[in-house]
Amino acid sequence: MLIWLQRQFWLLVTQPDPWRLSYEMPSARPSKVATEKTAARNATKTLPAVSSESKAKEAAAKGCRNIDDPLSIIPRRQLFDLIEPCIVVRGRIDSEPIPDPDGLVFDFVPDPSQAQLFEDANKAVGIIAPPDMPGCTPSELGEFHLGVSAATCSGANVTVPPPGTEVEIVGAYVFDRELEAPVIAPVWAVKPASRAPG
Repeated sequence: MLIWLQRQFWLLVTQPDPWRLSYEMPSARPSKVATEKTAARNATKTLPAVSSESKAKEAAAKGCRNIDDPLSIIPRRQLFDLIEPCIVVRGRIDSEPIPDPDGLVFDFVPDPSQAQLFEDANKAVGIIAPPDMPGCTPSELGEFHLGVSAATCSGANVTVPPPGTEVEIVGAYVFDRELEAPVIAPVWAVKPASRAPG
């Protein structure tokens, strides 16, 4: 409870429109104390350089959307720093999705070949932004679904399969300042894992 109150105070001081968040629930993401060593290690997590043209083609093929500003659909975008606008990560779903101020949060175990992208090789986080959540559909009525105007809903209806399912997660690779670790947010798709080549 104390951690949540401290978090709300921090948001009140730093949020441009603090009253907008007054109704929000505590974050489903566990808070974590950073160390200088952890911060330095996270700062070195980068992906191989790719040309802009190649990125655009890859994004279209992977199913990424709005790679110019992927954080635009995250309610508290100030908590995230973009590392890579489009990435596909293989892994195993490790939890049911949980409501969070930024959408639906779920855990997954990254594939060993990509575990170096995350703070914990055995646990990573994906966040489905409110406009892409199940039940949020396009509308001109301006109705609200879990705090999101239906006029902004994408109709993507991104769902998460049961824990234990092997998947490919498509989304933006970002640094989460609240969790103090890299995560996938927003998640644009969770697909059944394709067979490994060979």
